[in-house]
Amino acid sequence: METNVEQEKFVLYLDIMGFRDRVNKVEINELKQQLLLFKTKNNKLKPLLEGGKTKETLIYMAQFSDSIVLVSRDATEDDLNRISKAAAILMQTALQTGFALRGAIAKGNMVFDIENQLFFGKALVDAYLLEEELCYYGVVFHESMEESIVGAKKDMPIEDIAIPLKKGKSRHYHIAWHKLKANLQQGNISSVALGWLKDIRKSVSGNPRVYLDNTIEIIKSDAAEK
Repeated sequence: METNVEQEKFVLYLDIMGFRDRVNKVEINELKQQLLLFKTKNNKLKPLLEGGKTKETLIYMAQFSDSIVLVSRDATEDDLNRISKAAAILMQTALQTGFALRGAIAKGNMVFDIENQLFFGKALVDAYLLEEELCYYGVVFHESMEESIVGAKKDMPIEDIAIPLKKGKSRHYHIAWHKLKANLQQGNISSVALGWLKDIRKSVSGNPRVYLDNTIEIIKSDAAEK
């Protein structure tokens, strides 16, 4: 299965934070069960990944080790909303199962060949490099996405805010995943989201708490503006 590389696509790259520590500290079968629970909760992604009576693929998805990659078929307004909702669902289900994600979405050409296990393209590199800079749990849009975002009629909570980076802050569009309910309609679930983050706080110390604090600060700032 390979996407058409001649057309631009949206590429979402997500990193499961702290995965190396889990591999070193958690018994392998226990970690396997945690990941299977995460995958089970992601069943709500199916209507986004496949659509219509023919169940044609709308978003291609792969997970390997601590990386998750999603690639849209095209780069239309519908594709933007679809991959943004998928990112929000993954953020929520990960936190529910005790994982934290950090990611970015970029636009460009991409080879996504599952059969031959070939995944590469400038959009993937752009998404990966931006994700590496983030110092909070969330999903940010690369500069290649800005024109698509500004011109779209979004039914997703996409906001332009100051994003915490490893060196200072910079304004980027990001997905306010805490403003999307389980039925994929907009609705504030900040109190629930803060509960998930506080549960993760119980199991981390040092630098990972900086990521938690930054994420909690963004969610609380959103709530304070209401």
